Amino acid sequence: MYYEAELRRQRRARAEFLTDANMAFAGGKDAEQHLQALLK
Repeated sequence: MYYEAELRRQRRARAEFLTDANMAFAGGKDAEQHLQALLK
């Protein structure tokens, strides 16, 4: 039970990192909006 919850947490963290990295490379207004959403 705890193991499965930890796997879900790690998958979510990896997905969030991938999204953040993609936005960083994309740049522009989309990346700026994404950063502002993260900072809220």
